Formats: sequence, C-alpha cells, structure tokens
Amino acid sequence: MDFKVDFAVYGALTQDGGKSEVKDVTKVLMDMLNRGEATIPINNKTFGDPAPGHGKHFGAIVHRDGTPYRYACKEDQTIDFAAN
Repeated sequence: MDFKVDFAVYGALTQDGGKSEVKDVTKVLMDMLNRGEATIPINNKTFGDPAPGHGKHFGAIVHRDGTPYRYACKEDQTIDFAAN
C-alpha cells in the first residue's frame, strides 16, 4: 500500500476561550506508515502530550493508493489506516 499524509494533528481545543494546544504530527504519522505500521494507537505515547490534563483529538487526511481518506477520533482510540 502507498500512503501519503496531507496533514495530521493531535491535541486539545479549549472550550473556555483559553489557548488551544495542537501539535502537527504529520511527519510522525508518515514515518510510522512508511515502516509498515498501519494500525496506530492515537495517544500520548504515540504523539506526545501537547495539552497535559486535557482530552485530545486527532484529525488527518491520508491518501491510500491515491485515494484521500479523512480520519478523526478521540484520544486512546486506534485507527487502521489500511482498512476499507
């Protein structure tokens, strides 16, 4: 399978008007996919903790064999980027 990551972000968007803490994890995700890791846990161990004490979310656009797919989930979920 051929993967290309347009972008991937991980972090927390505050709801109280405070500062959002979001990290660009595009390179981390692309490196993992290039190593053949297609099932990836979305958590602080994988991407670091850009917002300690806050629940995080993940979002990405990943092309698989030329077709773009959009991914989003909460912290502590797993995404299989090779699944249909």
